[in-house]
Amino acid sequence: MINFTTGIALLATICSSFLVFYLTKNVRFVLIHLLLLLITPWIYTLVLNKPTLIDYLNAKPLQFSFLKNFALITSTDFIFFENFTKLKYIVGEHGGLLPSFIPLVLAGLWSLLSDKDKKNLVVSLFFVLILLGSLFLQFVGYLAVFPFLSLLSVFSTLGLIKFIKIFKLKTSPIAEALILANIIMIIYETLILFHNINVQMSLKV
Repeated sequence: MINFTTGIALLATICSSFLVFYLTKNVRFVLIHLLLLLITPWIYTLVLNKPTLIDYLNAKPLQFSFLKNFALITSTDFIFFENFTKLKYIVGEHGGLLPSFIPLVLAGLWSLLSDKDKKNLVVSLFFVLILLGSLFLQFVGYLAVFPFLSLLSVFSTLGLIKFIKIFKLKTSPIAEALILANIIMIIYETLILFHNINVQMSLKV
């Protein structure tokens, strides 16, 4: 039986995959997105159920401050480096996304903003999800940030697709070297992520 947080993970996966398909019209890119989600900390946070739903609801700011919530949700520390406040969860001290995803997210966002047909949609989704997360963080705790993290996962997928295309063109040895270095970092951080999950699961048992 699917519990509530696993259901949120499934819904986020379906919605983000649909968005990737809508933006690319390519099923193979959806598969790439699903593979990236398999090495994304926020997915495991929900699926492996540590913390519980009650933990999320309890771990919210004591006093409502829209600006502070906005600053928290949009900070690179929170997204890529820090654990959720007051929560010791299944992926250890990882943020919502691996730090090595930063170039992917930026490349994906840039490619979308460069497309006139998709720019308005992306900007609208970006700010709407940040605003909703900032508002609802006070009421549903850190569950409010997962739609925004899901959108960033879409950006990372599109960024990886952009990198693959650049690598195939072989027009810039420097760009190829940087992309290869980024991929190596992703593999390294993924190994650390799975090690932390294994440690946390053994402690849970």
